[in-house]
Amino acid sequence: MQNTNDKTKAITKATPSTNRDIFTRDLNGELVDMNDPEFGKIKEIILRTIELTHKLNSAHHSPESTRAIFSEIGL
Repeated sequence: MQNTNDKTKAITKATPSTNRDIFTRDLNGELVDMNDPEFGKIKEIILRTIELTHKLNSAHHSPESTRAIFSEIGL
């Protein structure tokens, strides 16, 4: 039998919280709705990461250049 606290945690995790920024909610594993007013912040990062990944994979780079690209991605 499932503990009531476990159910509460599951519900809390799936229910978006508006008192925390979208990045905190995303990092906590909460659902992030594309219609969320803050979704544009995440979308910008996604699009920039796609550009950097393309740059990384479309040409040869020195180790220093590769590290610089990864640092922009945040890895």
